[in-house]
Amino acid sequence: MLKAAFVIAAFFGAVSLWLAVFAGTGVSILVTLNGMRLCGG
Repeated sequence: MLKAAFVIAAFFGAVSLWLAVFAGTGVSILVTLNGMRLCGG
């Protein structure tokens, strides 16, 4: 959902495309780290 919001904002010029890419990557990293924490890793 957050990724879609940044892509739409980038389309309308509210944020740069690079910011949308970094936001999407950051969300993916947070999800991965949270999953590792739950598995005891």
